[in-house]
Amino acid sequence: MKDVAYPAMRLQVVFPDEVLPMTALAAHLIPVVEDVGMVESAVYIADPRWEGVVDAATRVRAAMERNGGFPMPARGLAPVPPTPPAGDPAGDS
Repeated sequence: MKDVAYPAMRLQVVFPDEVLPMTALAAHLIPVVEDVGMVESAVYIADPRWEGVVDAATRVRAAMERNGGFPMPARGLAPVPPTPPAGDPAGDS
């Protein structure tokens, strides 16, 4: 296994051809997370840089699957439930 250092995160990869796609994903994702912060998913998706994150994640997924990694569903591991609108009784605790 090879360790790859990256500011704010440490990746462990089994296959060298996963390093560049994962590094590219981090390079796209980290600035968005740092700029946008902890907000609803819709804010991330609306960010103009999000398309680059999705493209980079697609390349990571392809590399992992080529190397026998676990296949993931087309839409990720689990759906994120929508946030109920303010004042919606389902959203009030």
